[in-house]
Amino acid sequence: MRKTFLVFLCAMAFFLCTTTMASALSFHDSATGTDWINTNSSGPDTRYTYNLDLPSWYDSDLATKFDLTLTGHGDNSRKAIDFYVSVDDKSSWTMVGSYNAPRGVSFTETLDILGYKGLFDGHDNFDVAYGCHYWHDMTEVNIEQNPVPEPTTLILLGSGLVGLAGFGRKKFKK
Repeated sequence: MRKTFLVFLCAMAFFLCTTTMASALSFHDSATGTDWINTNSSGPDTRYTYNLDLPSWYDSDLATKFDLTLTGHGDNSRKAIDFYVSVDDKSSWTMVGSYNAPRGVSFTETLDILGYKGLFDGHDNFDVAYGCHYWHDMTEVNIEQNPVPEPTTLILLGSGLVGLAGFGRKKFKK
């Protein structure tokens, strides 16, 4: 009987610890504007910048996905479209990638910028700008993050219950 109770108690503690993990956190924001992006030099066209929010729960150490998606049309050059981000009120820009868009047609490009995720720590929004010659339609950000794990508290509770069961068993044997 006691052995069955102890096994039941351990199974309950394990069950509680494994079922308290929350599902992954997900965030999406977008900025639209049909703007002619036209740069003849290196750097972004800062006449048109697109402000995107970051979620309040964002933590670069836990992020598993951080994508920028550009939708546009009418690229009329042979140059790559450069992606730039700024987190400090547009005073400095970091190039995070490039895309060779097909000429003259609509396109969508998703750029994985997870490698730059630490750049966004401590900020609640950021700006995106582009360099090249095309019509901008929309910029989107998609972020996914693992939840903060909570099982530690339940492991402590479960081990306490197992300890109480062991103490009760020892006392019951006397």
